[in-house]
Amino acid sequence: LNPNIREDMVSFCKGIIAFYEKEYEKAQFLLLQVNEFNFEYHLNKETLLLKAFYLCQHRFFVSKLDTFKSYLRQNKQLNKDTRTVHHNFCKALKQLETIRKNIDFWKNKRLQPEKTQKQAESFLIYLQSDKNIAEKSWLKEEFQILFDMK
Repeated sequence: LNPNIREDMVSFCKGIIAFYEKEYEKAQFLLLQVNEFNFEYHLNKETLLLKAFYLCQHRFFVSKLDTFKSYLRQNKQLNKDTRTVHHNFCKALKQLETIRKNIDFWKNKRLQPEKTQKQAESFLIYLQSDKNIAEKSWLKEEFQILFDMK
């Protein structure tokens, strides 16, 4: 392994392990240490970070999501398909976050369940469309978790 990227790869791999061990804050810490040495690893790192931010209900989740969407728009190295797949992931993850917040309001009797139900139906239609969406199976799992909790 090239010595110039060895530390980044170690942090990247440890971040992945921490994420799958459900140590999301540790995963965030490790992944944020990884420098951008390859745009494909960067996409994987950013996608994993967004998932960790979402799962931790991190207060900078929306900001991180917006930053990643901006990166996707501005990076000329990305081909159209790669950009689209990740943009669709961002769109779906934002919808999922909205549904989660609305379920919380619903539990506290501050929101009508019909609105949340319509958002959920819209989200499922979006996921089931023929659109290419990064992390589609993970998004479905997280959606199911939300509705198993309500």
